[in-house]
Amino acid sequence: TRSATTATVTLASAPSPAFASGNTVSISGSSVATFNGSFNVTVLTPTTFTYSIQENPPATAVNTYTASVAGAGGVATVASLTRAGLVVTAIAPAHGFSTGNTVSITGATSAYNGVVTITKIDANTFTYALPGAEGPATPPTVLGTFTIGATYVNQAISSLVRAASTVVLGVNVSVVTVCKSGANISGVTVGNSVTIAGVTPNAYTLGPLTGGAWSVTSVSGKCFTFNINTSPASPGPVIGVTADGSATVFNVATLTRAVTTCPISTAVTATVTTSVAHSFVTGNSVNIAVKAGSSPVAGEGGYVGTFSITKVDSTHFTYPMVVSPACASVGGTASLSGAVDRDTLIRWVRGEDNFQDEPSPGGTINIRPSIHGDVLHSRPTVINYGGTKGVVVFYGSNDGVFRAVNGNNGNFKGTDGNLITSIGTVPPGGEMWGFVPTEFYTKLFRLRQNTPIVKFATTATAIIPTPVPKDYFFDGPTGVYQNGTTAYIYMAARRGGRLLYALDVSDPAAPKLLWKKTNSDTGFGELGQTWSQPTVVQVRGYAKPVLIFGAGYDAKEDSEPPGTDTMGRGIFILDATDGTLLWRAGPGGSASTCTVTAATAATTGCQLQKMVYSIPADITPVDRNFDGCIDRIYAADTGGNIWRVDLEAKVSTRTGVCGDGSVQTGAEPKDWQATLFAELGGASADTTKRKFFFPPDVVTTKTFDVVLATTGDREHPLRTVDASNNATNAYAIYNKFYMIKDTLVGSDGSGWTSVTDTTSSTANLVATSNFFDATTTAYDGTLKGFSVKLGNNGEKGVNAPATVGGFTFFGTNQPVVPPANSCDPNLGTARGYRVNFLTGEAKNVIFDGGGLPPSPVTGLVEVVINGEKRIEPFIIGGGNPDANCVGPDCKSALGGLKPTIPIKGDRKRTFWYQERDK
Repeated sequence: TRSATTATVTLASAPSPAFASGNTVSISGSSVATFNGSFNVTVLTPTTFTYSIQENPPATAVNTYTASVAGAGGVATVASLTRAGLVVTAIAPAHGFSTGNTVSITGATSAYNGVVTITKIDANTFTYALPGAEGPATPPTVLGTFTIGATYVNQAISSLVRAASTVVLGVNVSVVTVCKSGANISGVTVGNSVTIAGVTPNAYTLGPLTGGAWSVTSVSGKCFTFNINTSPASPGPVIGVTADGSATVFNVATLTRAVTTCPISTAVTATVTTSVAHSFVTGNSVNIAVKAGSSPVAGEGGYVGTFSITKVDSTHFTYPMVVSPACASVGGTASLSGAVDRDTLIRWVRGEDNFQDEPSPGGTINIRPSIHGDVLHSRPTVINYGGTKGVVVFYGSNDGVFRAVNGNNGNFKGTDGNLITSIGTVPPGGEMWGFVPTEFYTKLFRLRQNTPIVKFATTATAIIPTPVPKDYFFDGPTGVYQNGTTAYIYMAARRGGRLLYALDVSDPAAPKLLWKKTNSDTGFGELGQTWSQPTVVQVRGYAKPVLIFGAGYDAKEDSEPPGTDTMGRGIFILDATDGTLLWRAGPGGSASTCTVTAATAATTGCQLQKMVYSIPADITPVDRNFDGCIDRIYAADTGGNIWRVDLEAKVSTRTGVCGDGSVQTGAEPKDWQATLFAELGGASADTTKRKFFFPPDVVTTKTFDVVLATTGDREHPLRTVDASNNATNAYAIYNKFYMIKDTLVGSDGSGWTSVTDTTSSTANLVATSNFFDATTTAYDGTLKGFSVKLGNNGEKGVNAPATVGGFTFFGTNQPVVPPANSCDPNLGTARGYRVNFLTGEAKNVIFDGGGLPPSPVTGLVEVVINGEKRIEPFIIGGGNPDANCVGPDCKSALGGLKPTIPIKGDRKRTFWYQERDK
């Protein structure tokens, strides 16, 4: 069957091997010829797939057309044409036309030909306005000089004007008035010869008198006149000239038809928009024809022909038409090019070289060298099981497989005192198992066949089969929960799909499916591409751990400017053990703070008026009282907004176990509330906003909490200018680093008024009503906080900020405009920033190699210095902008350093006395 331009095929049974989206499938034997051929398909179910077809005629015509209704005048033969001024008189015996008729004059001198309107008639003549131009042009485009006798020689002409032509002794004559500057003309009389030079058009410089001079006809003040013949001349008696008045012809401005749906139960109508008001009426028999000089366009023949008008207004009319192909077909076969059976495909995924031989060293090993796909965004997740198992590493790759690898190196001792090497039979570095979810099955065939090829911005469109974008699989971050002998992992897919899997890996050698969620599950319709790292936390008021993540990414944000997001707009909180949806926030409502009931916490959820942008960034949890239970979270979206969610806004009798082992009473999921914390995307009219792709960092202080975040369109890091050298949206955005003081340090943020930066996203300005400009001056502690401008054109934050020792570290990328006609693979300028989060003092270092620096990582490590064990802070990927920093790690996006800590090291001792009963 078909719907508009999409054909849907239903197979009698599932093929083996299964068809996959992007496969080239050959259709033959269909009773509707248009359905037959080779097409790239999109698989819907194991037995259904779709592909694009051409519906004729197309919904909008690209050719140019005319519309005409038959008249009573017919075609008349013209005996002669004469003109008086701009009025043309045609002698056409018994022409039969009426005043106001539209006729087409053909076969005469070009200036007399065209579609004209009759202004006057008698039995054998009719008149019309000259359709072509009368020459010479008036006024002239270039003025020159005139000469009259010996007195007025080479005088500059200040103006030259030609009057409308009149008929003098049967000749079309115009009066030309020439004026000069300065004193009046004297000593010139009627009949003097005047020579004109240097005037464009040159028809003014030529005349009937000897030497090309004109004869002065009058003199007045600074001006004089002469007569000039105008063209075209009347052609007089003519041969083969006709006046076609058989149709009223109008040019068609647009020609479209109604979009069809199958089955087509009503007549499809075409709508014509004429260039000017027409005179057609309902019921007229109208002829639609390809305009003269235009060639027919394939597929648009359905618009052409004679039809009965069904509806009119002044510049539109409609008529019924037929579209093809038919809506349904019976019979036919579908075959897959390069088909492979299921078991062969499985062996290929596991590494067997069974397609287009990939030679291995020595030529005797039947294993693909390309056995492992790219690991683009999936970071390894490490679990230390201790005991006799040791370390296992989990990660996803874009060959479709999520892997578990023995992470021991043979130097770790287990609890039995022996070195940990193999886990079961898997040696260190060996793959323990690989997992491919059902959602990825249809993509594996394309990997094996290596077709269709990957589509890039520069890929030729004429390649068959049509290139399609790269497929992704488990390419997102992995969350982890570990408590005693229990270990769970949570796998996000990023561009791999709108899905989230949870595995029980308590026994790393025997994983179990814990649960999975997709956008088709109840309550998860808003789930977008799963970019946000699933984070497991403990909260008061819920006895089990909960899983928190952003609702995801909408690929409409890939466009420039972005489309309107329809997914990913929200926050999910689930029971981490069984996947039960406890609470969600999303678009809707009419306020910036939401309330829910027990019945709606996980269904309609917390609805917020301005939560209309996708949230691909990780969620930032905050435990302000350090009891191991999360009090609130912060989330940032692609519209430049930051949201605060309070998990302790109310207190109930529900209890939960916090990280410190204490049993706490806290708010139920229905009492969790979300508030719009900051709006930093730009002016309301901005089509492209400052965006957040990474989470804010939060530092707690005694009187306020510091929220630190950097904007930047991570998905267009190298976008600069287009083919016309115009700055693209991502390149034109001025991004910023923000420090915002959250002064509502309690558990209820509903009284907060959102902090705004409404300066245009394309202007390098500071919202001084809310933010101090710390770009050049130290922050004085006033206003809502400060901002630091990333002042380089196109520079953007491309990783998550991390704070250690009073400094916040983050990385940026600034694209470099390539030279004209260059294929230079420049990865842009990468910078590492270090910002004092209390003063705004900012320094940066340019990282070696450019590109996109990964998020900096901070922590504490035990080191031995001069035989003494010490705990020291470290940062990896922060760089060091100080001039006294020595070594390659100072300018490395992967380098490890001890951070500079500006906090004074002075300490005071505190003593206490405690008396105990004996």
